[in-house]
Amino acid sequence: MVMINLGGYELHPSPLEASIATIPVEDVDIDVLTVDGRTDEDHTILITEPYSGYVGRIDERARLKAIASQLSARVIAIDNIGLGIGTTHEIPQEVRDGLAECDFTPLATRQWDALLAGEDILAQGKLSIVGMSLGVPVATALAKNIPKAGAIDRMVLIEGIYRPGSLGSLGVKFASEMRDWGDYKKQNTDLFRQLQREGKFPHLGSWAYVYPQALTRPRVKEDLLAAVQARSFKDSAHLDIVNGSRSRVSPTADNMTLAREYRLSTDGTFGSPDMLHTVLQGESHGIIDDLAKYVQLLDILLVPRR
Repeated sequence: MVMINLGGYELHPSPLEASIATIPVEDVDIDVLTVDGRTDEDHTILITEPYSGYVGRIDERARLKAIASQLSARVIAIDNIGLGIGTTHEIPQEVRDGLAECDFTPLATRQWDALLAGEDILAQGKLSIVGMSLGVPVATALAKNIPKAGAIDRMVLIEGIYRPGSLGSLGVKFASEMRDWGDYKKQNTDLFRQLQREGKFPHLGSWAYVYPQALTRPRVKEDLLAAVQARSFKDSAHLDIVNGSRSRVSPTADNMTLAREYRLSTDGTFGSPDMLHTVLQGESHGIIDDLAKYVQLLDILLVPRR
């Protein structure tokens, strides 16, 4: 385990444009955002969205543009079905049934269909997958179900939920983080004012509980091990497990348990990524709402230092 302090990061205005395509697949439409900031290296960063995130949000677009610009990478982000603007609001029964069993595979297979309908993100080049909060089990399900073996160079799992619990206890943990979220948003007041003015929030229907319910019995470790068995990672791949030292939603102890169990389960297994557990000193679950710190974190983890 290593501890790092974030802050003092110079974030430049991004000159890049983000494009959003609504992709029809099977029984749904899914919004996919692309921002291409590549220069010398062919690096694609696939971002899976948290519960509150969707690619049509103005602050999310700003975050993804900043990542692409600062890291000189192509960033691709995909909505979760039922959350977003162009994305289908009604979750198909197969996906709902899977989520009821904490199985993200029916969601992931549709997301792969949408992702591969555009540019081939599994062609030659470097591929990193980054998930935050709800995006963590989505990321590991995508890794487990990736259509091409040996494609993933790096996976970053930020503030995942790894301890089984009730929906009520999960809600209490999120509620206890509200003050910290307010502090993060004070660092990005212009973005959040624009978001309020824009007024674009995802439609929430009677199915809205399905995603939080799927987090009460997490299967992240199982999906990670399945991805290793499926040879989804390159031989030189890395896995980063990240949490804030003040997080109530993803406490350090839970991340340490995941890291330990992953090491024990993959010790000597060919094709298993090297793993590093990173704790962000003084940070909590809402770090995604601090634009500079979130981009700085990915810059530290994903850009090689000479």
